[in-house]
Amino acid sequence: MILKRFKKYTERLLEPLSKTLSRRGVNPNHITVAGAAVSLLSGIFYYKGSHLLGAVLLIVAGLCDLLDGNIARVNQKVSPFGAFLDSTVDRYSDMFVLFGILGFAFKNQDASLFWITILALMGSFMVSYTRARAECIIERCDVGIMERPERMVVLIAASILGVLEAGLLVIAVFANITAIQRIHYTYRQTKRLEEKRDV
Repeated sequence: MILKRFKKYTERLLEPLSKTLSRRGVNPNHITVAGAAVSLLSGIFYYKGSHLLGAVLLIVAGLCDLLDGNIARVNQKVSPFGAFLDSTVDRYSDMFVLFGILGFAFKNQDASLFWITILALMGSFMVSYTRARAECIIERCDVGIMERPERMVVLIAASILGVLEAGLLVIAVFANITAIQRIHYTYRQTKRLEEKRDV
């Protein structure tokens, strides 16, 4: 939620590149899959302990995530399947990186980092799950303070600053709070719908 305005500004900056790629016949789904491949590589670097390189690759993956939507709009090829693929690949991308960090923590017998990463992984999954499930019964459920862009920014900043565990703790706490916010919001919305039906 916090970075949505910044995302729109960044998309405008990337529009010339999006148009160039579009003219050359680049398919937005290819960019989506390329972003996942970069995320996998990022996870490998996190596993190896090269957290700075992992963060740089996360930035590249984030740019791919912006570009695929931009190219789809420029090509006028926004489709339900494209949105589904993008959302699904985002979940894989998140897991690639967090499982890489889990592997690093396990390899180095860092119990604190391991369990904090587990909580961050759980929160990240629940943020997306609560929205997907909620939007089966209400129109929209995009409330909350720690969506995917915020999680990526925190992880990148923490990796660059050398405070990876602290960054993951922030993600663990606020991602799970976001999931709870969405549960509460969905409860209120469904109660409102029930009250309208009873009138």
